[in-house]
Amino acid sequence: MIDKDFQCERDLIALAVDDEKILAKVCTELKEEDFCDLKKIFSCINEMYQTGKKVDTVSLWTTYKDILSKLDCGMNYTEIVTAKRFDNKGLVAMIERLKELSRKRKIIRTMVDVKTALNDNKKSDEVMGILEEAVIQNTSYG
Repeated sequence: MIDKDFQCERDLIALAVDDEKILAKVCTELKEEDFCDLKKIFSCINEMYQTGKKVDTVSLWTTYKDILSKLDCGMNYTEIVTAKRFDNKGLVAMIERLKELSRKRKIIRTMVDVKTALNDNKKSDEVMGILEEAVIQNTSYG
């Protein structure tokens, strides 16, 4: 069974590669850190988009074959970019879901950092610094 977070990422990638309007929306509203399993593919797509290059399955593969041939997510490149599972009406919801998942991962990382600092007997102002930085990052999130 495919993990729903992975499926969300995969569907957004497939739609973005297939449709220029969706590509623009995905690349302007999401960041690399919003992706977990398919971060490498998004990074390649976003780099091409930001530099004005045409993004499609062939040009993406041609440009980044070395990276894309070594994906470690249980699917190969072709399976991912051709795996559209929903129509683009669900695009906004999928983008928001990915952003929310990214926020949750950040919260968990902060909790781990705080616990580690406490276990290492860090001073309370150092622990507060970790928490303040997390709050700043979370509230400045686009």
